[in-house]
Amino acid sequence: MKTKVIISIFIILILIAGAVFAVCWYLNKKSDTDKHPVYDDVQLLTRKDIEAFLTNYIITIEYTDNEGNLKSLTEARSSHGYLFAMDNGISYLEYGTGIAHILDPKDKTGYQILIDDEDTYKTFGSLTSSFIFFFCEYQKSGAEKLEDDEILHRSASIYTCPLWDYNIIFWVDNEYGITLKSIGTPNGQDDSWEVTEFNTNPFSFEDIINLDDYKIKEIPQ
Repeated sequence: MKTKVIISIFIILILIAGAVFAVCWYLNKKSDTDKHPVYDDVQLLTRKDIEAFLTNYIITIEYTDNEGNLKSLTEARSSHGYLFAMDNGISYLEYGTGIAHILDPKDKTGYQILIDDEDTYKTFGSLTSSFIFFFCEYQKSGAEKLEDDEILHRSASIYTCPLWDYNIIFWVDNEYGITLKSIGTPNGQDDSWEVTEFNTNPFSFEDIINLDDYKIKEIPQ
């Protein structure tokens, strides 16, 4: 009889401990969700998702380099080809040709090179990725949603993330999930940048570049 009582008491204590643990877990989870509602619920699109359905676009980004100079880059991609333009250089590849054109828009000269693997040109370039997938770096770093906004007539959400002695503020496109803008001043330096063009409508590369305007030299392979 005494043994049964002890066992019953032991079971009750286990049940009470389990209930207390469940309540604490729920309150802690609720507190975290209230603090970081978007990131804890993983509502942002993943880079893999974005790369899968954003395959037709023209993106132009303006940023400030380490010397304080205003720079810009443009990347365009469709089912027909890929183009990347930055400073005084343009790279253009028409899919199916295996030939990339490296062009200088100032003096209208360029050359051709053979491309063994066109698939490397069928995704976002590394520099463009460092901007538009900017949100990935802070996805689990305590970022919080501030409010909704509009950039380039597109619906966006603003997020902030505290980093050491300053805050990063960035805008994420609500439809395609890419980062459209970022404001930050690490070490007192302006590290801000912004997408100034984001077009997902069908386009022709002939409207962007005309190879007939260039004197192109073919480099022997």
